[in-house]
Amino acid sequence: MLSTQEVREHVIELLKSYPSMIQKIALLRHEWENPAQITDSEMLSAMTFAKGEPGSRPVPGHISDKTYHIAVNYHSQAVYQNKHQIEEIESELERMEKKMYRLEYCVSQLPKEQQAVIQGLYFESVDQKQLITKLCLSESTIRRYRDKGLNALTEMYLTLINAGVVIEW
Repeated sequence: MLSTQEVREHVIELLKSYPSMIQKIALLRHEWENPAQITDSEMLSAMTFAKGEPGSRPVPGHISDKTYHIAVNYHSQAVYQNKHQIEEIESELERMEKKMYRLEYCVSQLPKEQQAVIQGLYFESVDQKQLITKLCLSESTIRRYRDKGLNALTEMYLTLINAGVVIEW
């Protein structure tokens, strides 16, 4: 069981990693929607070379039975690898999206002032001085809202953990 301090540290790390998490999700979504795959024509063109004279370059020619068997096995393996790659990307994308959704949801449950400070500092990567100007608040008020927001987020995550929800940090 994690202590309150450990959960708070995890929440802070999660908040700090939010911008890079968004970037990783975008990259994974792109790879999932546009997977790099070996095509049949690429595979066959690579396999359609027969032996030439000793010391000469291979030339296009007849595919031997052995070469055909290798190509069929290679094709089956390529299909499996392509499918496996897409499944791995999909799994990681789903895991990261759940983590991000949970964090965004928890932040959305904070009072508006705390929400604005947490979003500014962590989601938008605005430094404290800029946030003071943007929100028209004093430095001590920004710190107070940040600390209250972090405490509330820590309690939310502790509630989830105590309820048996599996939290991936």
